[in-house]
Amino acid sequence: MGYKRKKLTHVHSRKSAKRVKKSCEKPAGNPKNIPPDPFPAEKHPVSASLLPSSSSSSEDEEEDPFMKLVQDLVKDTKRAHSDGETEEDSEPEDEEAEEHDDSGEAEEDADEESGSDVVGEEEEVGSDVVDEEEEDEEVGSDVADEDEEAGSDGEEEENDDSGAEEDENDTDVNSDDADDDVLAESDGSDDSCASENDSDCDDPANNLEDPAMPDVTPGGKDPFIVHFEQLIPESSVKKLEAGEGWQKKTVRTDIGKCLHVWNCDNLKANVPKPSKVSFDDLHIKKRIPIENLKSLVTDDEKGVYSASQVELFLRMYSYQDIYYSEKTYKNQKPIEMAYCLHVLNHTLKSRLKVTANNLKQKAAACRDGTEEYPDQGITRPKVLIIVPFRETARRIVSNFIKILTSDKSQTDNKKRFFSEYSSQDVNNFSNKPEDYVATFAGNIDDHFKIGLGISQKKLQIYTKFYSSDIIIGSPLGLRSVIGETQSKKEFDFLSSIEILILDQTDIFLMQNWEHILYIMDHLHLQPKDSHGCDFSRVRAWALNSWNKYYRQTLVLSSLSSPLINVLFNKYSLNYAGKLMLCPGMTDGSICQVALQIPMIFHRIECSSYSQSVDVRFNTFIKKILPKYRGVSNMNSTMIFIPSYFDFVRIRNYFIKNEIDFLQISEYSKRKDIAGTRSRFFLGKTNFLLYTERHHFYFRTRLRGIRHIIFYELPLYPHFFSEICNLINDVKLKNLPKDDATGSILYSKYDVQRLAAVVGTNRSSLMIHSPKPVHMFVTEP
Repeated sequence: MGYKRKKLTHVHSRKSAKRVKKSCEKPAGNPKNIPPDPFPAEKHPVSASLLPSSSSSSEDEEEDPFMKLVQDLVKDTKRAHSDGETEEDSEPEDEEAEEHDDSGEAEEDADEESGSDVVGEEEEVGSDVVDEEEEDEEVGSDVADEDEEAGSDGEEEENDDSGAEEDENDTDVNSDDADDDVLAESDGSDDSCASENDSDCDDPANNLEDPAMPDVTPGGKDPFIVHFEQLIPESSVKKLEAGEGWQKKTVRTDIGKCLHVWNCDNLKANVPKPSKVSFDDLHIKKRIPIENLKSLVTDDEKGVYSASQVELFLRMYSYQDIYYSEKTYKNQKPIEMAYCLHVLNHTLKSRLKVTANNLKQKAAACRDGTEEYPDQGITRPKVLIIVPFRETARRIVSNFIKILTSDKSQTDNKKRFFSEYSSQDVNNFSNKPEDYVATFAGNIDDHFKIGLGISQKKLQIYTKFYSSDIIIGSPLGLRSVIGETQSKKEFDFLSSIEILILDQTDIFLMQNWEHILYIMDHLHLQPKDSHGCDFSRVRAWALNSWNKYYRQTLVLSSLSSPLINVLFNKYSLNYAGKLMLCPGMTDGSICQVALQIPMIFHRIECSSYSQSVDVRFNTFIKKILPKYRGVSNMNSTMIFIPSYFDFVRIRNYFIKNEIDFLQISEYSKRKDIAGTRSRFFLGKTNFLLYTERHHFYFRTRLRGIRHIIFYELPLYPHFFSEICNLINDVKLKNLPKDDATGSILYSKYDVQRLAAVVGTNRSSLMIHSPKPVHMFVTEP
């Protein structure tokens, strides 16, 4: 019958290369057999800037040789497809072949459906290549997609079930050698539409002049353009680098009382007012259906976005850095949906701009133009999302799918993803608190990384890192990719990150905080390799290594901690400014203690945070421990230790001084824990060393506790009341209820933890009081 589509691709590839070379070398003349363009440049439906310049006169009209190339390629495509088979090719081998194959297939299907009304009309044969592709996609693709839509569900299910051929090109994040595969480079750089490994190339013509998406909103121009396409003065960069010139102001927003910090008045972000903004004003791309946004789950489950959710999204939309310290399991859905929408909108804008400039660059190349279109970084990944567990990654990708779902959308490897990132085990959460169930429900594997690519019609999962737009990973998974050996470190994929999101940051403190610092130190380093980058397309500020001053950082946590504060202040250098949520007034978790216990708070005096470690230890062994050691009525004492380093130090001291004790830490084996609980309950040992990290992961219920020593206040304030309530064991009827005690050590550097435990007002009095000891008596 004729060429199959796959063979036809190779034919057009060779023809295209020859004709492009020949056409670009041939001087301008009077090409024959080319009908006049029905859409002159001044009336063209596509922006006139995309069209090649023509040198026409009133008497002798001279056509650009680029038009002859257009005509020849269109004719060849029509001739080959008129008697050839149309077999879909998921990964085009050449960008030129991909464009003409798609247009030919769309044209053939359109002619069968609508005859002469579609783009196969003769008067459009001689139009510009941009117009040809645009008409084919806009008119023909609707008809061609009808057959695809009818079988899309079946084809997707079949592909997911088989998975063998598709998964050979994907990255298996569970394998030991996945690091090499996940970092493999794509065939093209970021400036190539083919680098998306997607046969459905983005159609920029549908988004360049969209009357539904105006350039000016109540807040001004699109913040994406304002933020990334201006080159900030070098004097401002020096101030940001030196940490000078920061201005602060307390503002009240719908998300609470916040501290707004910015450096330069003329550079800080302009945030639209929520009361004057609608979906049409937010420059949301057409790839994201507005209907999806209006029907997504929100705070009140009624399809109405809450004021806090809108405020948070507008702050993200303005590209400010945000530290939000009140993201809990109760409000995580709307917050995650807000930043997922922001990430997708940002990625689509970036990809569409690159694709539009690809067409401009092609047109300029054939008329010997010297225009440059800087629109990207050195590497393709633009968004990095760091989360603690696979379950969180599953929720994020599910949100992406919900937001992008439409009749023409497609998701690659969806079934494989959900099978690997969903939990197959039934967790036993009996007698566990509500926050524990919410945190550890689902797949809690903490070693993973995955790349996602987004195009006009596809969401691709398991893409190579250098072909990905979005990277989602855990701290451990990303550190294993970066590596430890200096000569073998791989961090180029972090060089062009434009949005960084740290979600559930408080859990990172319970994992390994050093991994986060390690990743942050490897952001925006000079790449070792160009990875096929076209440096004429790289933005000037990226070439100047100013990426960190343009990167937006979003830190989401359920609590405020000095370590997170330091991280945000050190690595958040966004010239648009940053917003930090101020902790609200609280009565403290001490109010939730369910029995009467005298709590004695001992303030330790130290001049610096580094000295507090040694001062705390000396205070403990000289003033606190002697009161409990060798006293008969002070048996069954549990020592609660948040830091594992302090745990090791105290354990070594007990061993050295031959103090009998038991221990339970995050590294204790399950069988050892059972024996320790039994011995402590029977009163065979006076002291039990117990770490906060073990309590976070297991919430072990200990019986027989009579006295508690908090070596340091817990990171999670509700742990204080949980531990104290363990004393109230209704089964121990033979023990008096009025002999339980509690002792707590704190310093002025623990003001955030202290306020969360005893309350905001009381903590201020305790920090500034001349008396170092304060006692509280809880009431049931």
